[in-house]
Amino acid sequence: MKVAFSVVLSLLVGLVVFGQTGAWVDEVIFQEVADAPTAIAMIEAGELDLFAYALTDAELFARVQANPDV
Repeated sequence: MKVAFSVVLSLLVGLVVFGQTGAWVDEVIFQEVADAPTAIAMIEAGELDLFAYALTDAELFARVQANPDV
């Protein structure tokens, strides 16, 4: 929850200091995923939009690169 608060706070500070730019976002959902293979499967299924950690598994990396929908 600490990360989510920091992101929201940063967005609000940026809005006040620089003015609104870009689209207004209705909702941001942060979700913790236990491991990279699960996260990649969720991205491929359209259940997750972003995985914010580096992939260390070469096979997973190749799978992501080979999929044009990801």
